[in-house]
This record gives sequence, structure tokens and C-alpha cells, in this order.
Amino acid sequence: MLVFLTYIYFFSCFLFLCSRCWHSYRDNNWYVHCRYSTDLAQQLSEMLTETLSFPHTGIFEHDESCEIDLDGERNQTADARCLANTLQPGTNMVAAAYCLYSSSTFLTLTLGNGVYMFTLDESIGEFVLSKPDVKIPETSSVYSFNEANFETWDKPLQRVVKCWREGMGASGKKFSSRYIGSMVGDVHRTLLYGGVFGYPADSKSPNGKLRLLYEGAPMSFIMEQAGGLSTTGKQRVMEIVPEAVHQRIPVLMGSKRDIIEVIDAYADDAKKHDN
Repeated sequence: MLVFLTYIYFFSCFLFLCSRCWHSYRDNNWYVHCRYSTDLAQQLSEMLTETLSFPHTGIFEHDESCEIDLDGERNQTADARCLANTLQPGTNMVAAAYCLYSSSTFLTLTLGNGVYMFTLDESIGEFVLSKPDVKIPETSSVYSFNEANFETWDKPLQRVVKCWREGMGASGKKFSSRYIGSMVGDVHRTLLYGGVFGYPADSKSPNGKLRLLYEGAPMSFIMEQAGGLSTTGKQRVMEIVPEAVHQRIPVLMGSKRDIIEVIDAYADDAKKHDN
């Protein structure tokens, strides 16, 4: 299973122009594979802090209602059922991974039983387990947001981040900002050292910007398996049932206690509006 999932992950890294969700077959089993088509040219031109992120990917169990005839002709009805088969919540995911090139080439993988980081050893041409059972710290003093959009965020998030800046949040720590602008790079650092990564909703994009199926859900699966949390502010990302393949959502993920602080702020705001 591990060998197969690693194989289809790296195969997908070279399919930048292909559909973002497809069905993979191995050992008499089908899997639904959704991955992000990286804008490689843009990343190479920007060279964001010397990091280059390859597709983050999520893999789901195949639903038998999707019947695939490898030797037959395309059938629109069957294709529609298979497309609907991709619209699964993150809780149905069996694996997720991302790859990051920086000081070394890293592969981070979960099969639903913890998070494992591998580092490419170029001398033998293999990925070597370098960080078994990754666990994110429960609290931190770092957040990763594009603060240029601060004034357009939801009011609960504005209040929380303002308190973090001033050292008046739940932890009493004064937070600092570390923002690369690349989801994989920011989340990778957050997993290792703790913190909060966010691409929140704002007045320009009230539904958020990150794609649920192949950005939000896979990275949320990895984050939760490392002991962190992931939310839109109002809902656990992993429980959202997609309505479309390219559906966008807001995402806030990271250290458990810090994310709980954000969730509580949204809940308190909802109570005020209900009253």
C-alpha cells in the first residue's frame, strides 16, 4: 500500500496540466486521487525563499458505484458517477502527502496513523525516514497570514490576531509573523515548530481561496494526524462535503490550542448575532 501510494504521488508530480482528480488502479483496488496542479513556472520565477512545493495530494477509497471500463468507450453517465465519486469529505481520505524542495527534498506522508517525513538521499536515490511520528506543538507564538488583507477578514479573526500581536491572547505570548506565501512551505514549518497557518475568508473572497478537495482537505488530514486542528473558523475542514471539484474554502490550521482560540472567537461572535 505504502509503495503504491508513493508511486502514484510522484507520478502525479509530472502531470501538471492534467485533471486534478482521477481514478488509480492497483492490486485489484481502485483509489480516487486528487492533487493540486502546481503553477511550477510561477514558483520557479519567484523562487519563494528557495522553496519549491510539488503537488499536495489526497487519496480516497473508490466507490463501487463508479464503474470504470478500461477497454470500453467513454460513457457520460458513468463519467458523471465517477466525478461525483470525487466529492467526498476529508474524513473518507486514506492517505495524503506533499513534497517540498528546499535545503533538501522532503516528502511528508500520512496513511491515517500519524505523520512521517522523509528526506531524499541523493547518494542512494531513495527517500529515507527522517522524522517519524511528527507531532506539532499544542501552542505557539507564530502565525502565517497575509496581513495585507487584515482589514477585510472576519471580525472574530481580526480580534484574535490583534490579541496575539499584543500578547493578550489565551497563551499570553506575543506572536510574531512568519509568512512565505506558499501553503506547503508555511504548513511544513508550522508542523515542525508550531504555529497557525491561515488563508481566511475576506470581503473580497467570502468563500475563501483554497480548494477543498486538493488543498484544504489533504493538508488538514496531515495537520490533524500530527495533533493539530484545521477549521474554516466555523466548521472542521475534514467534515465538509464538497459540492464541486474546485470548491473553495477558508482554511485556518495549526497548533491545537491556538486554533481552539480561533474557533471559540467565531462561536462567541455567532452567539452575539443570535441574541
